Amino acid sequence: MEFPGFGISDPTDRHPMLAAPRAVRALLDGLGLQQADVVGNSMGGVVALQLAIGKPELFRRARRAAAPAGVPGDFRELLLRG
Repeated sequence: MEFPGFGISDPTDRHPMLAAPRAVRALLDGLGLQQADVVGNSMGGVVALQLAIGKPELFRRARRAAAPAGVPGDFRELLLRG
């Protein structure tokens, strides 16, 4: 999937990293999925990690690639607050 504010999607007035987890949840809801196997690469891996922390019930299993193990404290707090 393409995150809001990236690629050919419309710009977002929210920070893209705050909009991305919501976009993933909206996609899963739109597809009628209760759980999913998630693969995140780079920024997608960070988004997957944040979703796994905040909404672990969305994941059956997850794989991250080329993604940092975490995010800096202040930024992490913003992500968790959404």
